[in-house]
Amino acid sequence: MSRSFSSPVSCSVLGSSCGKNGVGCNNPMKPYVVTLTLGGLLVLGLIYLYAVEFPDAQRKAEEEQRTKQLVSFQSDDVRRITLQYRDQDAIDVEKGPGGHWWLVKPLHYRADHAEVEDIIRDLVIANVTRVINESGSNLGDYGLAPPQLTLSFALNDRDEQFLIGERGPISAQLYFKRTSGPQIYLTSLPDRDILSKTQYILRRKELFELDREDIDRLTLEHQTGAFSLFKTEHTWFLDAPIEFLADQSVIGALLFQIENLKAGKFIDDSEEQKNIRAQLGLPKLVMHIQANDVPYAVQFFASSDNAEWVYATTTPDLPVFIVSRQTFQRIPNTLFTLRNKHLVVVDRSLVTDLVITTPDQQVTLPLESPEQPMPHPVREFMNRVLTLQAEILIKENVATDGLHVLGLDRPALEVKLLGGDQRVLGSLVVSDILSAGDSGQAGTANARGSTLPGAYGIRSSILVNVPTESDLITQVTTP
Repeated sequence: MSRSFSSPVSCSVLGSSCGKNGVGCNNPMKPYVVTLTLGGLLVLGLIYLYAVEFPDAQRKAEEEQRTKQLVSFQSDDVRRITLQYRDQDAIDVEKGPGGHWWLVKPLHYRADHAEVEDIIRDLVIANVTRVINESGSNLGDYGLAPPQLTLSFALNDRDEQFLIGERGPISAQLYFKRTSGPQIYLTSLPDRDILSKTQYILRRKELFELDREDIDRLTLEHQTGAFSLFKTEHTWFLDAPIEFLADQSVIGALLFQIENLKAGKFIDDSEEQKNIRAQLGLPKLVMHIQANDVPYAVQFFASSDNAEWVYATTTPDLPVFIVSRQTFQRIPNTLFTLRNKHLVVVDRSLVTDLVITTPDQQVTLPLESPEQPMPHPVREFMNRVLTLQAEILIKENVATDGLHVLGLDRPALEVKLLGGDQRVLGSLVVSDILSAGDSGQAGTANARGSTLPGAYGIRSSILVNVPTESDLITQVTTP
């Protein structure tokens, strides 16, 4: 009889003690022990990755990025910049108090902050495309002997200088060299920006350094008449030649124009200034401005040499400015332009009824309550009357016998706004349509309003959808 023998099993592999032939094995390894062991190994692996591999990869990426950067400084590090273009005088800009940039050479003048910062920004964001020449030989082949532009930077802790040459194979690339090393680089520097920073581009071109929100008084002294305006809180008023509400949109545009009034050219030479000032004659306009209790003034003079420009002067210590004639002509020069052009101005809350007269009807219509379900045809029409503005001045003073010529003796529409005591608060008279507009556009009509004296041209859309008694009946019967 053959016998079969089983090999003894070592339970130590399983982390337990066993007797002979596996008899008496006890305390076999629990499954969670294996899980914990594997989890521990995983944690150690992650710690290694985060402590060793990832920082090393990040350092390599940062080092690679640094090798691609042209400069290692930021705007706050720069105190002074010198631009030396080929065959031109050097231009120096220096950072003054408050971080403001100033031109200090070839003249002393406030610099255009954005234009100076653009120089630094272009260098900071540009990258090295590739190294063209390791030895720095044959500089002339790259437009670097002499360079198109030499840029010198005085930083807080050191000085740096760069040479910029000709365009590379692609027009948006420039050859570049640091004077601290021999390598010549092909870079992503934008040539149209970095090579165009002339003295004119770098100097501040605004005539005034002010914020339009701070302006609270204006005086416009034209040869044809003077106008004075002041601001109360956020509303502008005329106080000469009449006291009247100003056209807020017109004044807003004028303030924006003042804030951004720029010189197209500068006359810096003292002798040339003297000759020009002697020939200027009477100013076409003198503008007085007050902002935060600080007075400013500018005078505009016609130029006999060029119809596209006018001369402008501020104070004797500043240059004679040359300003676009188109800019000058946008400054309002009539009372009609400056004044509020609403034909009827009343307090809406005081209006109770509208008296509407047309060739077909004369009816008194009460305003619907705002709580009444929409639509509100009478109230909506009142709002249209109160928002109607004059487009052009037809005649400043209109006598009764002149109404016929304007089509206002037998108007197409007359509206009276009544108060609670049936007192007339305001009125509007509109002629028939004088000219039809293009497809989908309103035509024109003449009108007179209780607020503005005279007759004015308006858009004829006010003659459309004039409410009648039937609108009220429909409103009442609407569920």
